[in-house]
Amino acid sequence: MLKTLLFCALASVASATPITNSATGIASPTQVVTFEELGPLTPGTIITNQFSAFGLTFSGLSPAYANSVIAPGGAGVFDASTAFDDNFLTNFDGANNQNAPGPSNLTISFASTVQAASFGFLTNGSDTTIAAYLGGSLVESFVAGSNFTPGTTDFFGFSGILFDSIQISNSNPTGNQRNFALDTLAFSVAGAPELNRAGSLTALALLATLLLSAARRRESDRLAAGS
Repeated sequence: MLKTLLFCALASVASATPITNSATGIASPTQVVTFEELGPLTPGTIITNQFSAFGLTFSGLSPAYANSVIAPGGAGVFDASTAFDDNFLTNFDGANNQNAPGPSNLTISFASTVQAASFGFLTNGSDTTIAAYLGGSLVESFVAGSNFTPGTTDFFGFSGILFDSIQISNSNPTGNQRNFALDTLAFSVAGAPELNRAGSLTALALLATLLLSAARRRESDRLAAGS
Protein backbone atom coordinates (compact mmCIF):
# COMPACT_ATOMS: atom_id res chain seq x y z
CA MET A 1 0.00 0.00 0.00
CA LEU A 2 2.80 2.39 0.93
CA LYS A 3 4.55 1.74 -2.37
CA THR A 4 1.33 2.48 -4.25
CA LEU A 5 0.79 5.74 -2.39
CA LEU A 6 4.43 6.69 -2.91
CA PHE A 7 4.15 6.04 -6.64
CA CYS A 8 1.01 8.18 -6.90
CA ALA A 9 2.58 11.02 -4.94
CA LEU A 10 5.72 11.02 -7.02
CA ALA A 11 3.70 10.85 -10.23
CA SER A 12 1.76 13.92 -9.15
CA VAL A 13 4.97 15.79 -8.36
CA ALA A 14 6.25 15.05 -11.87
CA SER A 15 3.08 16.31 -13.59
CA ALA A 16 4.22 19.21 -15.73
CA THR A 17 2.29 22.08 -17.24
CA PRO A 18 4.21 23.22 -20.32
CA ILE A 19 3.91 26.91 -21.16
CA THR A 20 3.56 27.18 -24.93
CA ASN A 21 2.69 30.20 -27.07
CA SER A 22 1.43 32.07 -24.02
CA ALA A 23 0.66 35.78 -23.84
CA THR A 24 2.35 36.03 -20.44
CA GLY A 25 5.01 34.30 -18.39
CA ILE A 26 4.59 32.75 -14.94
CA ALA A 27 2.82 34.70 -12.21
CA SER A 28 4.65 36.04 -9.13
CA PRO A 29 8.14 34.76 -10.03
CA THR A 30 11.02 34.78 -7.56
CA GLN A 31 13.28 36.45 -10.12
CA VAL A 32 12.96 38.10 -13.54
CA VAL A 33 16.03 38.70 -15.73
CA THR A 34 15.68 41.07 -18.69
CA PHE A 35 19.42 41.17 -19.55
CA GLU A 36 19.52 44.86 -18.68
CA GLU A 37 20.51 44.30 -15.04
CA LEU A 38 24.22 44.83 -15.77
CA GLY A 39 23.73 48.04 -17.71
CA PRO A 40 24.85 48.60 -21.31
CA LEU A 41 26.57 45.61 -22.89
CA THR A 42 28.46 45.51 -26.16
CA PRO A 43 26.51 43.69 -28.88
CA GLY A 44 28.02 40.25 -29.34
CA THR A 45 29.13 39.93 -25.70
CA ILE A 46 29.41 36.21 -24.92
CA ILE A 47 27.14 35.42 -21.98
CA THR A 48 28.13 32.64 -19.57
CA ASN A 49 28.18 33.48 -15.85
CA GLN A 50 27.61 37.25 -15.92
CA PHE A 51 24.11 36.79 -14.50
CA SER A 52 25.08 34.29 -11.80
CA ALA A 53 24.21 36.83 -9.10
CA PHE A 54 20.64 36.54 -10.37
CA GLY A 55 20.68 32.74 -10.17
CA LEU A 56 21.40 32.00 -13.85
CA THR A 57 24.27 30.78 -16.03
CA PHE A 58 24.25 29.99 -19.75
CA SER A 59 26.15 27.56 -21.96
CA GLY A 60 25.92 25.25 -24.93
CA LEU A 61 26.21 27.13 -28.19
CA SER A 62 29.03 26.76 -30.70
CA PRO A 63 31.93 29.19 -30.14
CA ALA A 64 31.31 31.05 -33.40
CA TYR A 65 27.71 31.77 -32.46
CA ALA A 66 27.82 31.80 -28.69
CA ASN A 67 25.26 33.36 -26.38
CA SER A 68 25.36 37.10 -26.88
CA VAL A 69 23.49 40.22 -25.91
CA ILE A 70 22.25 42.60 -28.56
CA ALA A 71 21.91 46.17 -27.38
CA PRO A 72 19.24 48.61 -28.65
CA GLY A 73 19.87 49.43 -32.29
CA GLY A 74 21.88 46.27 -32.84
CA ALA A 75 21.07 43.40 -35.15
CA GLY A 76 17.78 41.69 -34.48
CA VAL A 77 16.10 44.29 -32.26
CA PHE A 78 12.35 43.64 -32.17
CA ASP A 79 10.41 46.84 -31.58
CA ALA A 80 7.00 45.22 -31.90
CA SER A 81 7.19 43.22 -28.68
CA THR A 82 7.75 44.52 -25.17
CA ALA A 83 9.28 41.15 -24.33
CA PHE A 84 12.21 41.94 -26.63
CA ASP A 85 13.02 45.57 -25.95
CA ASP A 86 16.55 46.73 -25.16
CA ASN A 87 19.02 43.89 -24.40
CA PHE A 88 18.12 40.27 -25.07
CA LEU A 89 19.93 36.97 -25.40
CA THR A 90 20.55 35.74 -28.94
CA ASN A 91 22.89 33.76 -31.18
CA PHE A 92 23.23 36.58 -33.67
CA ASP A 93 26.70 38.02 -33.90
CA GLY A 94 27.35 41.75 -34.22
CA ALA A 95 27.30 41.58 -38.02
CA ASN A 96 23.94 39.77 -38.03
CA ASN A 97 25.53 36.69 -39.63
CA GLN A 98 23.31 33.62 -39.36
CA ASN A 99 22.98 29.92 -40.12
CA ALA A 100 26.32 28.60 -38.90
CA PRO A 101 26.71 24.84 -39.44
CA GLY A 102 25.35 22.62 -36.71
CA PRO A 103 22.45 22.79 -34.27
CA SER A 104 21.76 25.68 -31.93
CA ASN A 105 21.78 24.40 -28.34
CA LEU A 106 21.31 26.72 -25.39
CA THR A 107 21.38 25.52 -21.78
CA ILE A 108 19.95 27.71 -19.02
CA SER A 109 21.20 26.56 -15.60
CA PHE A 110 19.57 27.70 -12.36
CA ALA A 111 21.56 28.10 -9.14
CA SER A 112 18.76 26.39 -7.20
CA THR A 113 16.03 23.91 -8.05
CA VAL A 114 13.05 25.76 -9.50
CA GLN A 115 9.38 24.85 -9.82
CA ALA A 116 8.45 27.13 -12.72
CA ALA A 117 10.19 29.19 -15.41
CA SER A 118 9.14 31.13 -18.49
CA PHE A 119 10.80 33.26 -21.15
CA GLY A 120 9.95 35.22 -24.27
CA PHE A 121 11.32 33.31 -27.25
CA LEU A 122 11.53 33.81 -31.01
CA THR A 123 13.22 31.60 -33.59
CA ASN A 124 13.28 31.26 -37.37
CA GLY A 125 12.34 27.59 -37.14
CA SER A 126 9.34 25.75 -35.73
CA ASP A 127 11.40 22.68 -34.81
CA THR A 128 12.63 23.85 -31.42
CA THR A 129 12.69 21.34 -28.56
CA ILE A 130 12.52 22.82 -25.06
CA ALA A 131 13.41 20.38 -22.26
CA ALA A 132 13.59 20.60 -18.46
CA TYR A 133 16.23 18.61 -16.54
CA LEU A 134 16.87 17.85 -12.88
CA GLY A 135 20.33 16.63 -11.93
CA GLY A 136 21.03 15.83 -15.58
CA SER A 137 17.91 13.66 -15.99
CA LEU A 138 15.12 14.66 -18.38
CA VAL A 139 11.92 15.66 -16.58
CA GLU A 140 9.72 17.05 -19.37
CA SER A 141 10.04 18.33 -22.94
CA PHE A 142 7.94 19.68 -25.79
CA VAL A 143 8.36 21.04 -29.31
CA ALA A 144 7.77 24.79 -29.50
CA GLY A 145 5.71 26.24 -32.34
CA SER A 146 7.62 29.50 -32.57
CA ASN A 147 8.60 31.91 -35.33
CA PHE A 148 10.68 35.04 -35.80
CA THR A 149 7.76 37.48 -35.88
CA PRO A 150 7.14 39.18 -32.52
CA GLY A 151 3.53 38.88 -31.45
CA THR A 152 1.37 38.44 -28.38
CA THR A 153 2.05 34.75 -27.68
CA ASP A 154 5.83 34.54 -27.40
CA PHE A 155 6.23 32.99 -23.92
CA PHE A 156 7.35 29.41 -23.29
CA GLY A 157 8.49 27.38 -20.27
CA PHE A 158 7.38 24.96 -17.57
CA SER A 159 5.44 24.90 -14.30
CA GLY A 160 4.32 22.17 -11.93
CA ILE A 161 7.63 20.26 -11.89
CA LEU A 162 11.01 20.51 -10.21
CA PHE A 163 14.03 21.17 -12.44
CA ASP A 164 17.41 22.91 -12.39
CA SER A 165 18.13 23.52 -16.08
CA ILE A 166 16.41 24.08 -19.41
CA GLN A 167 17.88 23.07 -22.75
CA ILE A 168 16.72 24.64 -26.00
CA SER A 169 17.68 22.68 -29.13
CA ASN A 170 17.00 24.09 -32.56
CA SER A 171 18.15 22.99 -36.03
CA ASN A 172 16.65 23.20 -39.50
CA PRO A 173 16.25 20.22 -41.88
CA THR A 174 19.63 20.88 -43.55
CA GLY A 175 21.40 20.86 -40.18
CA ASN A 176 22.18 24.57 -40.18
CA GLN A 177 21.85 26.56 -37.00
CA ARG A 178 18.59 28.32 -36.33
CA ASN A 179 18.58 31.87 -35.03
CA PHE A 180 16.82 32.76 -31.79
CA ALA A 181 16.12 35.63 -29.41
CA LEU A 182 15.29 35.15 -25.72
CA ASP A 183 14.24 37.74 -23.15
CA THR A 184 12.27 38.30 -19.93
CA LEU A 185 13.40 35.08 -18.24
CA ALA A 186 11.36 34.54 -15.06
CA PHE A 187 11.54 31.70 -12.55
CA SER A 188 10.26 30.59 -9.15
CA VAL A 189 12.53 28.66 -6.81
CA ALA A 190 11.19 25.41 -5.34
CA GLY A 191 8.88 26.10 -2.40
CA ALA A 192 7.87 29.58 -3.56
CA PRO A 193 4.21 30.52 -2.89
CA GLU A 194 3.11 30.25 -6.54
CA LEU A 195 2.59 26.49 -6.36
CA ASN A 196 2.01 26.08 -2.62
CA ARG A 197 -1.72 25.34 -2.72
CA ALA A 198 -3.70 22.27 -1.58
CA GLY A 199 -2.17 19.25 -3.24
CA SER A 200 0.81 21.33 -4.35
CA LEU A 201 4.33 20.28 -5.22
CA THR A 202 5.62 21.00 -1.72
CA ALA A 203 2.91 18.98 0.01
CA LEU A 204 3.28 16.08 -2.40
CA ALA A 205 7.05 16.07 -2.13
CA LEU A 206 6.78 16.01 1.68
CA LEU A 207 4.23 13.20 1.50
CA ALA A 208 6.51 11.21 -0.80
CA THR A 209 9.42 11.66 1.60
CA LEU A 210 7.37 10.57 4.61
CA LEU A 211 6.01 7.52 2.78
CA LEU A 212 9.46 6.49 1.64
CA SER A 213 10.80 6.85 5.18
CA ALA A 214 7.93 4.76 6.56
CA ALA A 215 8.47 2.07 3.93
CA ARG A 216 12.18 1.86 4.72
CA ARG A 217 11.48 1.68 8.47
CA ARG A 218 8.94 -1.10 7.95
CA GLU A 219 11.40 -3.05 5.79
CA SER A 220 14.12 -2.59 8.41
CA ASP A 221 11.80 -3.86 11.16
CA ARG A 222 10.85 -6.88 9.04
CA LEU A 223 14.48 -7.80 8.44
CA ALA A 224 15.32 -7.37 12.12
CA ALA A 225 12.42 -9.61 13.15
CA GLY A 226 13.56 -12.33 10.76
CA SER A 227 17.19 -12.38 11.91
